[in-house]
Amino acid sequence: MSVNIQAELALIPLPPIYQRKGHNCYLDPFRKKLIMVTPEESVRQRIARYLCNMLNVPEKMIALEVPLSEYQIKTKDRADIIIHKIDLQKNLEIPLAVIECKASTVLLTEICIQQGFKYADQLVCDYVFITNGIEILGYKYCDIQKDYLELGVLPTYDVMLQGAYQVINNVELPQRTAYAQLHTPEIIQEYMDWCIGSDTPEQLIPFIINIWECLLDVTHTLPVVKLKNYEIVKDYGVRVLSYGNAGGGIFAGPYRSILIKDINGDHQIISFAISTYTRTEKRANGEESPEKTVLVVAIDDEKKTHHALQLVLDDNIICSNNIFQVWHSGRITIGNRGAGKINDLKELMNERTPWLVKK
Repeated sequence: MSVNIQAELALIPLPPIYQRKGHNCYLDPFRKKLIMVTPEESVRQRIARYLCNMLNVPEKMIALEVPLSEYQIKTKDRADIIIHKIDLQKNLEIPLAVIECKASTVLLTEICIQQGFKYADQLVCDYVFITNGIEILGYKYCDIQKDYLELGVLPTYDVMLQGAYQVINNVELPQRTAYAQLHTPEIIQEYMDWCIGSDTPEQLIPFIINIWECLLDVTHTLPVVKLKNYEIVKDYGVRVLSYGNAGGGIFAGPYRSILIKDINGDHQIISFAISTYTRTEKRANGEESPEKTVLVVAIDDEKKTHHALQLVLDDNIICSNNIFQVWHSGRITIGNRGAGKINDLKELMNERTPWLVKK
């Protein structure tokens, strides 16, 4: 469960600032040295003090920006904050929890969470916290389930020492909007404030909302099934993700993700979302480009993630008698190589999925 701590952190004063070689630096009370002021460092300083003030963690048990190599781990990674405990048998300080800190402008996505899990695995510590100074997520490793469980309450230091935790139970899922309500001004405005472009044609909006709520509805999952060209292996439900595109844009928020096995036998995670889309360049007459709505399809591979498709729904939906048809022209861009040949794509489609090719 995400806990909003923005108001509490705002009340925590930052360390005094001094100049060093023309740069503003905090006099860090934990590391006892000057640290350059950055948005992430501001979060780190306030979170460290929050741990002391709100979770009763002793200041001497908190370490900031610790190289994992200090724990005999062969890596150049650094943990933002580590909370220690005393191993009485060995008379040593050992990691109890790791905190991954991001700047306040960073969305806490699945990638951030997995980074925290990675550090916890390496440090063999029980608790993981991920924060951007606005919200904080907490997790506890469960030996029985061999997985990290999301916490419903942030534990104090004494509770962590006991290995206790309270997980989220009976989370109430958002309800689908009744079909008859999709056309109401209140529902339309709610989605236009979130993920529908301000210039998207009004008659398309209820249809787009219906698609998006379908993707977000985790009460229904895709079946594990083998089809002609791919196999659905697992429905991962909704994950908070962030992807960039070739134009430098960022699409961050909830995505519906599935694991598939493709025609070549390779496994890939495919994620879908609805988002707004605006070209960065202005029109020839100097006006701003219209804000449209896109269906985005993202692919995760081992080294990077990217959008495989950004389909502008405003331009590719045909509506007739309340029947909506979604089209794709065949115009594609292949990485940094520029435009691909439409005929090549059509030839591939005719070979593998001829029922999708029209006209």
